[in-house]
Amino acid sequence: MNEAELLAVVEEKITLFNEKVKEDSDFAEIIGTSDRTVSISISDGDNYVCELKDGVLSPVKKSDDTVTSDISLESDFETIGAILNNEMSPMKAYVKQKLSVNASFRDLMLLRQLLS
Repeated sequence: MNEAELLAVVEEKITLFNEKVKEDSDFAEIIGTSDRTVSISISDGDNYVCELKDGVLSPVKKSDDTVTSDISLESDFETIGAILNNEMSPMKAYVKQKLSVNASFRDLMLLRQLLS
């Protein structure tokens, strides 16, 4: 998986997440209207960020700066790709210390929905 393919998978996950918010009122209520910033730092690649605003995730964009975020993921390119392709669970990556996550419990539930 190259960078373009990885970003395509991330965009697909964002689209599915946004569709679920529109179609599932219970899910939309759980997500709420809290604004959140999600950052993905890839140790052997670039940094990316997207924002949740009014229950909608924005497209992911490259970030050159260290972004202050509510939800941050740090990993290597291979692990992020495996998680996004459902080849490795986020929990397995975390236990193997291949994934670092900084988020509140509520934000972890949001992240779980995004990665599923």
